[in-house]
Amino acid sequence: MSVPLSATLFGRLQSGLYSGAPLMNADDSRPGHRQIRVLDLLPGADDDSISCTIRLISLDSDETYEALSYVWGDRVGEKEIDIAGHCVSVTANLYAALRRLRHAQHNTRTIWIDQLSVNQQDNLERSIQVALMRDIYRRCSSCVIWLGEMDQDQDFSIHDAREVFRFIEYAADLKETEPGHLPLIFRPTMRGDRTRKAFEAFSMYGNPWWSRVWTIQEAIVPSSSVFVWGVLSIDRDLVVRASKNLRSCERTGLFSPQFRVHRLKYTPLLRRLLYPMHGFRHAERDDGPLDLLMRWRHRHATDPRDKVYALAGLLTPGVIPSAEQCSYDLPVADLFQNVTVDLIKYEDSLRALVGSQELPHCTPNLASWAIDFACVNVVGTRQLKWWNRSHRYGQFWAAAKTPLQVTTARKGSVLALTGIFVDEVLDISTEYTVLEREYIEDEPLLEILNDARHLLDHCRASYAFGDNYINGSSYDTAFFCTVIGDLVMKEFPVRRAGPHDETSFNSLLEHLGKRSYTGSHEVVDLFISGQQNFRHMGDFGTVLAKQYETMVPDFNFEPFDLHESLSGMMANHRFFVTKKGYIGVGPPDTKAGDEVWIFHGGNVPFISRRTEVDSDLMFESHHHVRLVGDAYVHGIMDGEAMQGNPETQSVWLH
Repeated sequence: MSVPLSATLFGRLQSGLYSGAPLMNADDSRPGHRQIRVLDLLPGADDDSISCTIRLISLDSDETYEALSYVWGDRVGEKEIDIAGHCVSVTANLYAALRRLRHAQHNTRTIWIDQLSVNQQDNLERSIQVALMRDIYRRCSSCVIWLGEMDQDQDFSIHDAREVFRFIEYAADLKETEPGHLPLIFRPTMRGDRTRKAFEAFSMYGNPWWSRVWTIQEAIVPSSSVFVWGVLSIDRDLVVRASKNLRSCERTGLFSPQFRVHRLKYTPLLRRLLYPMHGFRHAERDDGPLDLLMRWRHRHATDPRDKVYALAGLLTPGVIPSAEQCSYDLPVADLFQNVTVDLIKYEDSLRALVGSQELPHCTPNLASWAIDFACVNVVGTRQLKWWNRSHRYGQFWAAAKTPLQVTTARKGSVLALTGIFVDEVLDISTEYTVLEREYIEDEPLLEILNDARHLLDHCRASYAFGDNYINGSSYDTAFFCTVIGDLVMKEFPVRRAGPHDETSFNSLLEHLGKRSYTGSHEVVDLFISGQQNFRHMGDFGTVLAKQYETMVPDFNFEPFDLHESLSGMMANHRFFVTKKGYIGVGPPDTKAGDEVWIFHGGNVPFISRRTEVDSDLMFESHHHVRLVGDAYVHGIMDGEAMQGNPETQSVWLH
C-alpha cells in the first residue's frame, strides 16, 4: 500500500527537512517495511511542463515501479519540473529523460529516480537507501537505461543510429543469413562511416553512461531492462546476446566468412561495447570481491566512496563488512583502508597489495598499502596492469607455506605483518613508460633491455658477484627469466619458462633488433597487435590468430610467443640489482636503498621503503616502511629464501 506525501511535506523535503518523512523511524533506524519514494510521472505532450506526484511504497509490497539508470550530468542548465505543486530543479539530462519517458495521455508512469527519491543532502538517509539499492533495482518491473538525447552536432543522423541498433539485433539473431550480407557498420562507404560514428557515440568512451560506476549494478541486477537513446530503444537482452555472439567461436561460426573478416577488422570499434558487456557477465557470475572492485576502477563516481558502495550490492553479504553500512560520514581513506583489510582477510592472501600500487594514490592520508579505489585507470590497447600482475601472483609462492599473519594498528592506518628481510636495492635501470592507449614499441623495449643488461654487467664487474648467479644458474639464464617474469604469458600464464624458451627469447631479441629483413617487421607488428585484438574474441580469435602465421610461410613466428611476457614485465617497470647480487623487476618508482621483503603468506616479494615515524613508535621492535609495490626477484620466487629458518621480523606498513 502506498502512502501519498502532502505538498507541504515534500516542500520540506526539498528544503532539506527530510526528518519529517517516514523513511526512518523517530530513532533514525531503518523501518521494518523498507520504504522508498517513487514518482508518478503524469502524462503530457512534448511541449507540456513536466508534472509528478511523489509517494512512499514498501520494497516488501507487491506494488510495481520502474527504475531509471542514467547519468546526472552537469548542474549547469538545470530545468524546473512540478512535483506535488512545488517547483523543483533537476539536471538537464534527467529533464530530457522525463520528457521522453512520460506517456502522451491517460496513464501515469511510476519510476524510482535517485536524484528525487533520495535526499542527497542527508548522509544518514543516503546510507540507508544506498544499502537498499540492490533490492530497489532487483524489485523493479523494468529498468530504463537512459543514454541521453543524441547530440545534434555529431556527424551522424538518427537513421545512422538506427542502423547501430539493427546491427545489434542482427548480431543477436542466430539464424542463417545471406552469404553476401554485410551490415552497414562494416561497409567502406560514407553511410558506413556515419554508422560507425553513431556506434562510437552509443558505446563506451562515446556515451557517459558507460563511464559511471553506479550503472554497473543498475545494468546487471534488474530482471528486465531497455536501453533508450533519444527516440530509439533496444532491449538489454538483445545487446547481451549480440555481445556474446560476437565474442564466441560457436556463435560467430553462423556468420558469413565476409562478416567474420570485417568483425576482425573493426575489433577496436566493437570492443567499446564488448568490453563492458563481457565485464557485466564476469561481475554477475565469476568475479570475487577483489577482482570485481579492480575490474571497474576505470568507472567514475562523484563521491569516491561510491567506487566501493556501488559494487558492494553485487557481493554476498559479509564479504566486505566495512562497506555494508554505506556510511558517507566515514572518511574516504578510512573506508579504503578498511576494505583493503577485508579483502586481505577474505582471500587469506596479500594479493590486494598488488592492487594497491597499480596507480599513484590520489586520496589524502591514505596508507601506502591500501587500494585507492578513487583512482581511475584507462581501458586501453593492452591488458590492464592489474590483471597482468594478479595473474602472475598466483604462479609463485615466495613465502613457502608460512601462514599469513595480519593485524592493524594506529586506528587502521598501519598494516602489521611478519616476514623476512631479503636484501637492499643497489641500483636501478631506466624506465620505459607507455600510456594505456599506446602500443609497446620494439625500439624502446630493446633499449630498456640493453640498459638492464648493461646495469647487470656493470654491477657484476664492480661488486664481484661471481661467475654464476646466486641460485647456481648462469647470469644469462637468470636475466632471461627475470625480464619475462619466468612465465610464458598469453593473457593468462601458460607455464613457467624452460630452456627451450630461452632459445626462443634470444631469437626474439634478434628479430626485433633487425630492420633489414624484407617486410617481416611489419608482419611482426601486425601479428602482435592482431593477437591482442583476437584475445577479445574468445575461441574464434584463437583460430584467427593462427591465420597470421600463413601470411609469410617462411617466417618463424614462434619466438614472438614471448613478446607478451617480455612487454608485460619491462614496460612501466624497473629492472634492479640488489647488494647481494639478486636481480629483479619492480615498480617504476623503485629506488636504490629500497628493501626487498617476503611477507608471510605472500606469493611474491615486495619492495618497501623506510619511513620516518612518530617519536612514540621509534623504540618499538618493528620495521616501519611504506609499500612501493610487488616485484619479481629471481631465485626467491618459490620459497628459496625461507629455507634454513631465517629470522622472522615484524613489519609495520604505513
